[in-house]
Amino acid sequence: MRLFLLTALLLTTMGIRAQPNPSFLNQVYYYWSDSLLPCPKTEGRMESRMKALGFGGSQMGYTMDGGRSALRIRTGDSLRFMIKMVSAMGDPSTLIQLYRFDSKKDSRQAVTGSQSRFGGSKESKMQVLFDVQKSGTDVFILIPSTRLAPGEYGFMNSMAMNRSGMTSVTYTFYTFGIDP
Repeated sequence: MRLFLLTALLLTTMGIRAQPNPSFLNQVYYYWSDSLLPCPKTEGRMESRMKALGFGGSQMGYTMDGGRSALRIRTGDSLRFMIKMVSAMGDPSTLIQLYRFDSKKDSRQAVTGSQSRFGGSKESKMQVLFDVQKSGTDVFILIPSTRLAPGEYGFMNSMAMNRSGMTSVTYTFYTFGIDP
């Protein structure tokens, strides 16, 4: 018992703290100052748009309502996110994507690709790469690979797709914004 108390006292005085544990599966949390803040959930639609009646080609991407996320992070703050997933799902980077969104007045859009009228296609630079660290049995820390510019962002779980009818597909995004 004395050994346990002595170890706990040493760890506390050395500043080593236990990492927080996410409460819910598949919810993305912002890991800030040894606490977890849930990223707001927002439904995003997959859309395809024709430019100039098809003569200008087409664009595909995701659109969310609302111009800004409620969760705001300053540019200089550390960017670590945490998610709890069933470990049988494997590497979260194969299921979770991070996108940068262009903010309009009442919506946010991430173009994921475009195609010209003559068949040439172009991938978008809206997808953001991130590194994954395992932190426990089913908990993962997601760290963007590069410094994020000010703007709107959202994590999407590609397995969490909702369908309504034949043409409407939505995904749940976990959003945040970077402020200068």
